[in-house]
Amino acid sequence: MSADARALLSNLLQGDTTKRYGNMRNGVADIQSHIWFATIDWVDILDKKCKPPHIPTVKDEADTTNFDDYPEEDLGEPAAISPEMLFEEEFADF
Repeated sequence: MSADARALLSNLLQGDTTKRYGNMRNGVADIQSHIWFATIDWVDILDKKCKPPHIPTVKDEADTTNFDDYPEEDLGEPAAISPEMLFEEEFADF
C-alpha cells in the first residue's frame, strides 16, 4: 500500500471524530483534495461523464448473479430484549 493510501485511510479511520476526514470543517473537501485522489475529476463524476472500470452484466434489477452465495446462518436467540419485554416482570400484575 502506498504512503498516500495509508495516509488517506489513517485520516478516514481516525478514532477522534474531531480529526476524522469528512467530519471536520471542510467536510468532504478534505477527502476530495487528498493527494491520493489527485487524478480524480470530481465534477466529471458528479456529471456522470466518467466510464466505470467495470459494468456488471445484469438481467434485471432483481438479478443477484454477481454476488457470491452464502449459506443461511441460524442467528439463534435475539441479542437484545425487545422493548415490550424489558419490564415484563416488574409489571406482571399491573
